[in-house]
Amino acid sequence: MKNVLFLLFTFFSFQLFSQTQYIEIHEDQRVASLLMTETEYESWKTNYDYSDQTTREALFQDIYLKFEDDFDFIFLILKEATLPANMPTGELIQVSNSVQGIGLNDYDYSSDYGSNGKLQSVIHLGRFNYMRLGPSLHELMHNWGNFAITTHALFEFGTNLNSFDFVPHWGFTGGSTKGQLGGFDQNTLVENGSNSYTVASFGSFANGGNSVPYNEMELYLMGMIPVSQVSDFDVFKSITSQIDNGNDTYTFTANQRETYTPTSLINLLGERVPSSTTAQKDFKALAIVLTDSPLTESEWDQIDNDIVQFSKIGPDDQASIHNFWEATNQIGTIDFGNLSQSVIDTSQQDILVNSIEVQGQNNMSAVIINEDLQMTATVLPANATNTGITWSVVKETGMATISNTGLLTANSLGDVTIKASAQDGSGIFGEKSITIAETIDVKDFKKVALKIYPNPAKDQIHINAKIDNIKIFDVLGKNIENYYTEQSDNKTNIYFESIKPGIYFIKHESNTQKIIIE
Repeated sequence: MKNVLFLLFTFFSFQLFSQTQYIEIHEDQRVASLLMTETEYESWKTNYDYSDQTTREALFQDIYLKFEDDFDFIFLILKEATLPANMPTGELIQVSNSVQGIGLNDYDYSSDYGSNGKLQSVIHLGRFNYMRLGPSLHELMHNWGNFAITTHALFEFGTNLNSFDFVPHWGFTGGSTKGQLGGFDQNTLVENGSNSYTVASFGSFANGGNSVPYNEMELYLMGMIPVSQVSDFDVFKSITSQIDNGNDTYTFTANQRETYTPTSLINLLGERVPSSTTAQKDFKALAIVLTDSPLTESEWDQIDNDIVQFSKIGPDDQASIHNFWEATNQIGTIDFGNLSQSVIDTSQQDILVNSIEVQGQNNMSAVIINEDLQMTATVLPANATNTGITWSVVKETGMATISNTGLLTANSLGDVTIKASAQDGSGIFGEKSITIAETIDVKDFKKVALKIYPNPAKDQIHINAKIDNIKIFDVLGKNIENYYTEQSDNKTNIYFESIKPGIYFIKHESNTQKIIIE
């Protein structure tokens, strides 16, 4: 049986994830899963909740309650055999950037996600095997490009067409090879004359998932190679026709052609800072599978092997697939391992209050004016570091005061709200509405505190309401019958004819109180 590390994972920040969730880390410490309810998971698939900024940021904020700020990238992988309708295959959302010379400004939204500055981007993959097959390489490339060059694309074949702007993909752009962000192989370009060109078939925005490596321009933007190693390439715009020749080549007509060289790239973008000499090339990532049911052993094995192959320093075991090391020309690495070392040690952290339930004594919700009612508060979790509470009264139609021990004193008729607030800074509180009444009928007696006085007593006691069916018994459970009752002025008076000193109990319905006879 596989060993899985379970992490209690509670979402505080947004309504979708109001239930307790669990993160499980696979025994080999390379991948985790996050268990959603069926309703939550269905909403994520149907509504693509990742695209909602508030929902997305709150999810990652809660992930960072469980993990240290160790990751450059976090992948969310949907446990789906087929891509859900109306969902992109993948999407990278940038979080922070400090690289100059790639067409981006400096920005840092990492705190919105729960990171202290380490996190660069978050990535959503819409199918279970997309880490291995792609578009994982494609989405990672969007961390750096294309924001450097204006490009054009077409999504159809024919004549009398009009191309459109296509940043952040390459569109009709050449490269040392077909790029992860689209574009054709510059080496296949044939000039036909009259602005007509033929190239090997290609995709405007992608070229077959992880089946292609990064081209030289992509490697430069990533900081893997210097600009001097980028071969000249052409960017075509104002494209008016595109023909599929049926032999794995396309012929297109373009009215604009611009050739980029290392010098023109520097003139356009400025020097890349940091340069390829000092740029980061080794990255740390977290992969979390989103699911509504625990992963089976075979599912764990599949996703763990996908992570192994994608992050391997060496060739992927399938010749047609490139992992990150291969795609970066054996320069870059991405590490998913040793996740347990990134789990936050909560043993020394305060455990905060997450709920408070307020009740009147014996579940009473009413009290007679000028009398008292003891309030109680149940604080959860029971092992909270600080279970202290502060009592207060919210005035409504009535008035009352409350002591620091929760003893409520009714001052004027009406309703009041009793509030118990946690003292641990969690912001949690509980409330209870209490009615202050002038008199209490027998039918309402169960709503108010059973007040018996004096206590201790000698030969008589009084109860603060007119009631019948009183039972009195001693500590051995024997009924005491040598007494009589009288009712007057909304009170019940009990007179003992002959009773021994000791401890006794008076019971009316569910209310039982101890009295002492001297």
